[in-house]
Amino acid sequence: MSENNKTTIKVKLSDEDYHDIVIDWADETCEYHQQIFQQLVAYTGIPILYINCSIILKDESAILMENTNRLWRAEILNHTEETVRSRLNDGDCFTLHFDVDLVSGYDHLFDTNVNLIDSSDSHGNECKQFWCQHQSTRVYLDKIIGTLTNSELQKKIKAELPAERYSVDGDEWMKLMVNFNIKQYLGGYCTLAAVRQEFRPYLPHRG
Repeated sequence: MSENNKTTIKVKLSDEDYHDIVIDWADETCEYHQQIFQQLVAYTGIPILYINCSIILKDESAILMENTNRLWRAEILNHTEETVRSRLNDGDCFTLHFDVDLVSGYDHLFDTNVNLIDSSDSHGNECKQFWCQHQSTRVYLDKIIGTLTNSELQKKIKAELPAERYSVDGDEWMKLMVNFNIKQYLGGYCTLAAVRQEFRPYLPHRG
């Protein structure tokens, strides 16, 4: 816990250097979580409207932060400032992980979580349970942003979506994403994923 009114944590993509995120606990115009989201937007380039939430994984505990400035609203259940302040220290280092979701009932089809994984559990050339080195690069991030913001692509997808998303065989919408070569960016497909992949994230002839 920082002893003054500001705490600086560091975030990075796996192929870049650390970037400072400064939380001003005395700022009465912007809550701590929105300060973090605004600075994550500046670093990553993800439009803030498409960010759902962030999970900060540190010391085997999780801090959930929900974005209050996103495209759709649900009940917001953020931790209190006191709780988060007690868990974050100056110089804490994190690597970013992105979790893109396919959403129903909204004009847009996708949003993403921007998770902060303790760098002690997200470094080197080894993937971990909650972090994949290949899904934390600038190239991968640019692909995600392209999917989130491509309105023409989403129009084409919507034209082919089954009326009912779920069937006895599973998520029919998600299966369709293979045809648009974007399923590999949804939910994460690291080789260490705990859940076995039941179908290909992309067509055999695509890279």
